[in-house]
Amino acid sequence: MRSAVPARSQRGILERLKNGPVLGAEGYVFELERRGYIKAGPYVPEVVLDAPDALREIHREFLRAGADVMVALTYYAHRGKLKDVGRENDLEAMNRQAVRIANEVAREGDALVAGDICNT
Repeated sequence: MRSAVPARSQRGILERLKNGPVLGAEGYVFELERRGYIKAGPYVPEVVLDAPDALREIHREFLRAGADVMVALTYYAHRGKLKDVGRENDLEAMNRQAVRIANEVAREGDALVAGDICNT
């Protein structure tokens, strides 16, 4: 289990890769669906705005499990997908909040943050 690191080491991805594998956290959508925060079908990450604490907790679980990279839940957060569920006006707020949450949790340990780009 990973313990909290008092100060971030500021090691980038290339330096980390020189020292061995770098683990990225993934599977957010399916875990959020399992917990009832995302509906099967559109998989739009509305949870970012509707239940940020749930997303924050899942990031923390991945961090405790040893993930070196927190992946901001930005996959499927594009205008076309959001329009399907009537939330196209939430695009910027959703992506900014997703990155904010991932950064917040990454700072609790020694993790990096990555975004996710999907087909648009």
